[in-house]
Amino acid sequence: MTTFVPPPSRAPTRPRGGGALARRLILYDISWKTYEDLLSALAEQHLFLTYDDGTLEIMSPLPKHDRAGRLLARLIHVYTEERNIPIASFGMTTWRRKDRKKGLEADECFYVAHEPRVRGRDDISLPKDPPPDLAIEVDITRSTLDKQKVYASLGFPEVWRYEDERLSVRVLRARGKYSVVAKSPSFPDLPLGEVERFMPLRHSMGETELVRAFRQWVRKTFSQQ
Repeated sequence: MTTFVPPPSRAPTRPRGGGALARRLILYDISWKTYEDLLSALAEQHLFLTYDDGTLEIMSPLPKHDRAGRLLARLIHVYTEERNIPIASFGMTTWRRKDRKKGLEADECFYVAHEPRVRGRDDISLPKDPPPDLAIEVDITRSTLDKQKVYASLGFPEVWRYEDERLSVRVLRARGKYSVVAKSPSFPDLPLGEVERFMPLRHSMGETELVRAFRQWVRKTFSQQ
């Protein structure tokens, strides 16, 4: 039986600093087939579907959420272009494994170490292929489900979590647990503090200016390498 849980009668969680509320539905006792049918039916909608062993969360992201995730991805693009690091970007691709009853969309995701294995391909499927090396998770509206558990079950080795203007890097360890680390395994030479310094500038300058400033910082910092 499918169960729909409506929003609680108390006021929903509001992002810090005010602004619009995220729209979220939680469905229980959802079969894998129903999950896949919903993925197909909602493919053209800008929604995040997180599936965890029969529980499905459907969430419509806030503009604030989208802006932060896409800007963080742009900074990664600039950094890898300037450092000549091959990557494959897969954006909000749905990643799922029927055998583990898990599925989700990252805000952004990238192949780095495994980029040669997926180069030029659009037919990637888990577990035949490796998951992306890096996922970005912008936690502004706070998912009801434990998305870290879903990422771990899907085998994502690295997750960047951006919350309250702070960036943390989490690496998958033994027994399916993530731990916070000081450096990104995908980009060990990139100081996380500099990413944190540039991201809030989106509130006071245009993105083009911000990205240009970040590019200049990368060129200056790594010009001797």
